[in-house]
Amino acid sequence: MATSFAGYADAINGAMPSLFAGMSERDKGITQAAECRNELVQAVRWHLEGVARGRGNRCVTMDDATPFLELTGKTTRDLGNAAGIIFRCDAWECTGLTTPSVRKSSHARRLLVWRLK
Repeated sequence: MATSFAGYADAINGAMPSLFAGMSERDKGITQAAECRNELVQAVRWHLEGVARGRGNRCVTMDDATPFLELTGKTTRDLGNAAGIIFRCDAWECTGLTTPSVRKSSHARRLLVWRLK
């Protein structure tokens, strides 16, 4: 029995949402979330820069923000989608490395490792 791929070809030729449109919507959502939590985002950035300066390799992950957030009575949930903008600035570069999260609630999810320039 032959398999028909006609519907699949239609999907590839424009019926599926564009990857770039999806990325654009993601970025809009992150930006909107960050605008609502600008003070918290700036405070976390400041903290992470201090942590990075204290390390020889100048590297951090979002797990390094947890102690600071706890001291201020906040959690990573208070950051919400704004967490996605913490490292989106000229001060940071992605190393391309990942490491498992040490937070129990993250279930060892892989985190990007960021280096302070």
